[in-house]
Amino acid sequence: MTSKEIRALDKLISELSEKSDRVWKIRQTTGINPGFSFTRESEIIEYLYEQVLDLRKKLDTPFITASTSGWTVDYIREKRKYKKGEKYNIRVSFSFVWTDSYE
Repeated sequence: MTSKEIRALDKLISELSEKSDRVWKIRQTTGINPGFSFTRESEIIEYLYEQVLDLRKKLDTPFITASTSGWTVDYIREKRKYKKGEKYNIRVSFSFVWTDSYE
């Protein structure tokens, strides 16, 4: 990872620290990995972040996503093919629900 990518990851994790109580409450309510600590949550985000940065070089698509344990990291760029130094956006979200089945 470049220093720019590391700074972006640090910013994402600092934003997580402000909302860690919400994540903890969701985990307690759903019973899915309720023992996860802030450190574990940070490790998961870092892992997913590294995954999308690696996949961006291998996949010809403007949208790349990696997900596990309720966390999803999305990588969005304008062009289909990777170009060193390209502009992109990274989005991190936490949810166990992707769609509503309306049942």
